[in-house]
Amino acid sequence: MPGHASSVASAHGPRSRMTSPARRPGATILVVDDDESVRVALRAILETDGYAVDEVASGQAALRACQQGGPALIVTDLVMPDCDGLELLRTLRREHPDVPVIVVTGTEVLPQGALADIASRLGARQVFLKPMPVAAFRQAVRDLVTRP
Repeated sequence: MPGHASSVASAHGPRSRMTSPARRPGATILVVDDDESVRVALRAILETDGYAVDEVASGQAALRACQQGGPALIVTDLVMPDCDGLELLRTLRREHPDVPVIVVTGTEVLPQGALADIASRLGARQVFLKPMPVAAFRQAVRDLVTRP
């Protein structure tokens, strides 16, 4: 389709597709998950809502993408190879403290609520367990991306 471009996702760099204008000019959301099907599902939700989306398959790739130009929001998994989501949160808090992060994870490895508490203390603005409530996820994205 004219006006649409796409590239292939990899663990080494972002996959990007031009979409309709985001809710905040220049707003791009970076999706970080080693599971391609999750990235595709999150991309579909976010693009339906009018956001531009980049996606990467690892924490290290996410950090490289942030160095190339900060996204308006990061949506990340916690359990990934090479740099898990908690390490990603620690690094983002230190190097990119103004970029909000939403955690979407299928793993509750600690007692109920403990993972959310740890992620929140590391800077996550919202934590969702998969399968997540899509309406609440969309609202959290709206709230974080539209903030100045």
